[in-house]
Amino acid sequence: MRRLNNNEIKEMSESLFFTFKETREIAEIFYTEKENENCRLRCTELNSVKDYITEYENSWYRYPEWKQLLESEEDQGEDGLTPEECENEKGISIFQLTSGMYV
Repeated sequence: MRRLNNNEIKEMSESLFFTFKETREIAEIFYTEKENENCRLRCTELNSVKDYITEYENSWYRYPEWKQLLESEEDQGEDGLTPEECENEKGISIFQLTSGMYV
């Protein structure tokens, strides 16, 4: 497992259509969560740009606003999280980027 360098973060941002800063934050979330042995991450290793991109594409979503995240969860019916559960998941499985976007 390793952190991505700036060139790799740029490559990831171009692939996922995030800004460089958002991508750097997402990559750091992945690295930190993996380092802490958080089982929510699906990639077994984070050794390359491809690993980080695969992790995002396989199990992460972006929401420009909190309201959109809540609406998405509501659309999931019984499988979705309630607004209270979403609040409780902040910093665990829901992260807010400095841009205001949620992943």
